[in-house]
Amino acid sequence: MITITSEPQKFSPVKNNPVMFQLTSDRSSITYFIVKILAADDSVIASQKYYTVPPIPLGTYFDLSSILSNYVDYQLINTENIIETTPNVSLAYKLQITEYYLSIGVLTQGDTLTTGLFNIWNGELRRIDFTDFDYHQYALSSGYTGATQFLTNKPLTTAIYRNSTEYLYYLNNGQNAQVKVEYYNKNNGLIDTEYVTGITSTQMAGRINVSPETFENLFDYSEFSFEFTPTFGTPAFYYTVQIIDLSGNPLSEKRIYILRDVLNCTKSFSLIFSNEKGGYDSLTLFNPQEQISSEKTTIGKYPFALNSSGVYSDINNGIYNETSTVINSITTSQYTAITDVLSDDTAKWLRSIIIAEKVFVRLKNGRFYPVNLSNTSYSIRQKRLSTDNNRLEITFSCDTPGLFD
Repeated sequence: MITITSEPQKFSPVKNNPVMFQLTSDRSSITYFIVKILAADDSVIASQKYYTVPPIPLGTYFDLSSILSNYVDYQLINTENIIETTPNVSLAYKLQITEYYLSIGVLTQGDTLTTGLFNIWNGELRRIDFTDFDYHQYALSSGYTGATQFLTNKPLTTAIYRNSTEYLYYLNNGQNAQVKVEYYNKNNGLIDTEYVTGITSTQMAGRINVSPETFENLFDYSEFSFEFTPTFGTPAFYYTVQIIDLSGNPLSEKRIYILRDVLNCTKSFSLIFSNEKGGYDSLTLFNPQEQISSEKTTIGKYPFALNSSGVYSDINNGIYNETSTVINSITTSQYTAITDVLSDDTAKWLRSIIIAEKVFVRLKNGRFYPVNLSNTSYSIRQKRLSTDNNRLEITFSCDTPGLFD
C-alpha cells in the first residue's frame, strides 16, 4: 500500500517555491515509484521515476515545481469586461503513483494510488511567508473567516487617476461569487452600490477590471458621476471593490480607490507590470521624456562608377558617390517618467516593479506595448527619513519611437 506522508496544500505557488510530496510503501522490498502527473482531464503532463532514498528506506520525496512551473504563466487580457477568466495563471493536476518492488528477485508492479486534485498558480511567496502560509489567504473559499487576498502586494488604499488602468487578479476555490462596488462622496457618504456577477465555481482564476473608465462606460448613473480631486490633502470621492458570495457574505479583502485628477499641463500614462504574486499591477506615471538612439551597421563602397554621361567617375550630376552605405539600423527609444508623491506603503510596494518579468505601456489607442525596464535598483525611502516629497523616476526602453506623441 502506498501512503502519502506529506503533500502540498490545495493551492500552491510554483515560482521558486517547492511543490513537495513525500510517500512510503508498506513493502519491505520496494525499489522505486513511477509517478505520472496528470491534468484534470487525465492527459499526461509528465512521467517520473523516483527511487527510494536512504533517509526514507521504504519511500521517497520529490519536488514538482520545475515541471509544473512550465504550465502556468502571467495572463494580461485587454478587454473592458469587468470579470475575465485567466486559465493560464493556474493549473489543476493529480498524481498517479505506482510502486515497483522485488519479489523473489523479480521486479514486480505493486499498488497504484491516484490522488485528488491539487492546484498551482504562477506566483511566488517569500521563504519566510511560504513556510506558514494558508492557501485560503489566496483562494476564495467558503467558511474562511479571514479576507482572501488579491494577487498583489499593492496597498489596500491607493490613488487612482481618470485614465488609470487597474486590474485585480484572484484565485477561486469553487465559489460562485460576485463583485461588489460601492461609491462614496468626499464626506464618506455612500452614493451607490453595484454588483457584477460572473465568478463561477469552475473558474479557478480570474481578473477584475476596476479602472474608472471601465466603470463609467458600463454603469449608467443618473444620480452619480465620477468627481476627481486634482490635489492631495483634500477630501475626495472614492470607491471600494470586494468579492462577495451570492448571499452577500464577504469573501475577499476590500480595496479602496481614491479618485485623483492630474493637472491639465501634465501628460500621464499607465505602466502595467507583472508582480510576484502572479497578477499584473499598474502604476500611473507623468511627463514622459524620450531620448532616441540609433545603431547603424555600414559597409564601404568604391566611389567610382559610370555616371549619366558615360564617364567612369566618382561624381554624377554634381553629386559625389557614396563611400559607404547603411545595411542595418537599430533604433531604440528610452523614456523617462516620474511617479506622483509616494506614500510609505506605496514606496514599499514598488519593490515589485524592479523584479517584474513583463512590463507594458498602455497606449492612447488602448493597446498594450511591451517595454524593457531600465531600473535595476531601488532605494526605498520613507517620509520620516526625508525632508522632501518622495517620488520614483522610471526609465524604460523599446524599439518604437514616439509612444506618447
